[in-house]
Amino acid sequence: MAVLSGGGSAAAGAATPADCYVRAVGSIRGDTLVARFTTVETTVFSYDAAQAEREKRTVTIRFAAGDADVLSADTAGYCGLGATFLGHYRRVREH
Repeated sequence: MAVLSGGGSAAAGAATPADCYVRAVGSIRGDTLVARFTTVETTVFSYDAAQAEREKRTVTIRFAAGDADVLSADTAGYCGLGATFLGHYRRVREH
């Protein structure tokens, strides 16, 4: 499972993208996770099972040496305009 959450810096003012939350479930092949978005609910955002099944959105993440590269995340029309998860991240494990 992958959980992504993020938002923009308030320093961008009115151009700041809204916070976005992705929860996705899939399988790892080699060093790459390909996962389909699944239900998520926060105090400001929700995405239900019916919508997830209808839209079939995915995220692809490649892991290496404690780092992660988000190669693709189907967030157009899901996250606010300007929000993206693409890029390089340091991997953090849940406690």
